[in-house]
Amino acid sequence: MSHLIVIVTAVLMLLLLNISYIHCENDPDTYVWPTSEGGNGHIYKGLFLATPSIKEAIRRCESSKSSTFNSYLVTIESKQEWDFIKTHWSQPMIWVSGQDIRGNGNYSYSTGLGTNQPLFNMYTGQSWGYCPFNAGEPSLTLAAKDQYIYIRRPTWNFNNDNGYNDLVYTAICELQPISEVYVPSIGTNGGSITINNLTQFNTQTINITFFNPSKQLSKSCQITKTNETSATCTVPRLSGFHNVTVQDDSGVNSTHYAWQPYPPFIKAVYPSFTANGLVTLIGDNFGDNTNNTVSVRVSTSDIPCHITFVSSNQIFCKLESSLVGDTKLLPISISVDNVYTQTYKPYILCDKQFYSTILFGGEYETVNQVMIDKVTMGATPNAPYIGAIESEEIHKCFSQSLNIKDYPKFRFWQGVSYNSNSNSFTRNNGPFKGTPSRLYSRNSANMYQSNNILYDIYDAMVVPSEIEDVSYYTPLIAFNITDAPMIDNITSIIPGHPSQITINGNRFGKDSSYVLISIQGSQCKSPMFIENNYQQITCSLDSVEPYSTDLNYTITIGVGGMLTTKVVSLAKDCLNNCSAHGICNTTFGTCKCNSGHEPLLDCSSFVNRSQLLNTTVWDNGRSLLSTDQTISGVIVNFTTGIQFIREINHEKLVIKTISIDNLVWTKEEEKTSAGESVFTTRMFNQRTLLQVMVGQYQDTNTTSFLGEDIQVSPNSVKYRIKIINWVWSSPINTLQVIFHTQSDSVEFDKCGKLKVRSDISSGDQIIWTRVQVGRTLLNCKIASRMVIDNSTIIPSKVTLLTNDDPVSQQIWKSGGFNILTTFHIPRFSQSVELDPVFNALILVDDSNLPYECTEETSDQWTVIMISVVLSVAVFSIVVVLVIVFIKRPPTNRPPIREAPIEMDIITSTEDINTHQQQNNNN
Repeated sequence: MSHLIVIVTAVLMLLLLNISYIHCENDPDTYVWPTSEGGNGHIYKGLFLATPSIKEAIRRCESSKSSTFNSYLVTIESKQEWDFIKTHWSQPMIWVSGQDIRGNGNYSYSTGLGTNQPLFNMYTGQSWGYCPFNAGEPSLTLAAKDQYIYIRRPTWNFNNDNGYNDLVYTAICELQPISEVYVPSIGTNGGSITINNLTQFNTQTINITFFNPSKQLSKSCQITKTNETSATCTVPRLSGFHNVTVQDDSGVNSTHYAWQPYPPFIKAVYPSFTANGLVTLIGDNFGDNTNNTVSVRVSTSDIPCHITFVSSNQIFCKLESSLVGDTKLLPISISVDNVYTQTYKPYILCDKQFYSTILFGGEYETVNQVMIDKVTMGATPNAPYIGAIESEEIHKCFSQSLNIKDYPKFRFWQGVSYNSNSNSFTRNNGPFKGTPSRLYSRNSANMYQSNNILYDIYDAMVVPSEIEDVSYYTPLIAFNITDAPMIDNITSIIPGHPSQITINGNRFGKDSSYVLISIQGSQCKSPMFIENNYQQITCSLDSVEPYSTDLNYTITIGVGGMLTTKVVSLAKDCLNNCSAHGICNTTFGTCKCNSGHEPLLDCSSFVNRSQLLNTTVWDNGRSLLSTDQTISGVIVNFTTGIQFIREINHEKLVIKTISIDNLVWTKEEEKTSAGESVFTTRMFNQRTLLQVMVGQYQDTNTTSFLGEDIQVSPNSVKYRIKIINWVWSSPINTLQVIFHTQSDSVEFDKCGKLKVRSDISSGDQIIWTRVQVGRTLLNCKIASRMVIDNSTIIPSKVTLLTNDDPVSQQIWKSGGFNILTTFHIPRFSQSVELDPVFNALILVDDSNLPYECTEETSDQWTVIMISVVLSVAVFSIVVVLVIVFIKRPPTNRPPIREAPIEMDIITSTEDINTHQQQNNNN
């Protein structure tokens, strides 16, 4: 059946061609725009009209329809279609589809299946098809009657029928098969469309495919709703010309050829007029953020503007040559994957203020009211006003942008009044009404007292306002943007990787395309508000790295000439948002808990002091957190401290390992000003010094490390570790400092899994860990920063040592539950300093004890190994423990182990391989 339809269609098309020659011997020729050349396959037939009437043109075209073909006044949907018509017709004026009902400035298609679909808005210059209007078109005079469009030679630009000039005797009819579906257009960001005229399909089994022949790329339109004659689907992001095919399971299909998304729309321009000057274009439909082919040209001289950055709603480009003399910036033309637009009507930023380039004539009060009713800008909530040329800079910018050389009669209403007594001007419109104006004019001759001032933009002169041709008196529309953007914080940046980030703040306007965002000097693509929340904006950021301090980023946001630059930290969530018992510090992602809730990372419950474990510091710098109410595997004691220092090469291989058990420690007689005990030891023939400073806190306190406040719970132990003059095996190696925390007992469930629960902070940086052994909870807070060489602050990098690491395997032979925390630090010359904090408590009941194992919960129990990588460095750790009874052990000597933990010092790859082979044999 489908083959028969194709054959019949082809025959009818040939018959139509023959008929046109028989009955239209004096008409222009008839042509087909072939699909093989990127056309839509439609027939185009010219008509000579007996009377120059749009209604006659529409009637004559509709009379050419048949049982298999629709016929209507031609709808020009693309520049390519316009070029096709220019190639084959040479009549001076030709009617085409397009009407403005009641002259309100909004044009729509007036014929065909796209009747009433939007075509052009004269107040913004946005085109939804292709509308090559000149600067002074589509209307110089406001008219409360229907307006229609025709092509006028020699420029082949569009004009509108305003009832008193051209006589148009030619029309072009467009014929398309009745069976062809009509697919409405949509922007390059995609969205929902409804396709009608689907009576020949089984809409329950329908598929809709968008195929880009240039890119050989197909995309499916997801069906969301159907009925017997239509289907609604969601078009994905796309760009360029497509052939849209509708097909059902029976094989019935139809294709809409040469379909294009909405063309690029330039809303506003940050201009430049010199070679290599940066031009910024604000708008929509600049592509779908893939590898779009985008080109920009300015002026009627077609000067290239070379692209430096492009996203779906912003373009940066640099002018190839300067604009001099009568060479103006406008019009600006954009092609995005061959979808083309040209505009004379964007807003222009001059001296930190936007000015409209739309032109509509009338008396002062009339155009002022139209401006209030029709003109808006998304960059600011402020209403437009009639502004004034108040500086030479504004005059140069505006006159060099605006291309009205074919309209020498144009004059601009100014929002100022003239006082002849004082020869001065006063603003009579806008936010500064009543204040003096320094109107820029080369003279004010022949002026008299007046509230209505006209300005000759060509000569920069004030002219008398006697009404001569009011249709050429247009308002100078201005927007005042006074509020600079406010930046609170940013989220979701992944350092070193592309990210979809979110910025929280205010004063971003209500049109995200005007929001220019750069982070670390990299432009953020396609800013969009999150739903209708104008205080949250998201954009796509390429890979950037933060400054070495605190994961800080420099962010700059510009809206309408108002700029704000701020150094902000990546906002971090606090665990359980501090459980309503504390304040979240979003800079570091840590809670400042209310009194009594401090021992818990999330402030989730009140902790009695009787729950706190006691603390003891041994003579080697290690600590004991203990209670005399121990129950094996349920209420346990912990020991904590540095256990190993390892040097790692660029291939992640261990070069050498130092076990702290093999070092001789000295306890300094004097404590630090903060009351810390100081333990020191030397390595590598006395060249390397390791300092461990341990502070014990009986009460809640707040310590500061590199500007970061850390809340320390009662009965806590705080460590600061400093390594000085490490002897490096290679300048490209890094150091690991491995902090070992061990419980004195642990139990297994029926499945053979440890009765242990573990958790770490979310995000790109570990700033806390949490481990539950039985009913004893151990928390670790880790400072987000470290300092190297006493001057450079960098983000802390902390990982949990994996179970297959040789250190992990040896540690676990000693029994108990073991936590190995690893700080990774790049090479340094002198030192590095860290500041982690540990605390623990005994839970008051058994409600969270997973004593009965199941397949679903067994994976929740993991082993955490934490190691620290350092060069020459200093770091600090605080450990807090919660116990049932507070009782100090009688001695500060560490308990006697059966054997110290030994680690071989490995110095070569050969030794590494030998060491690993020995472990495998064991």
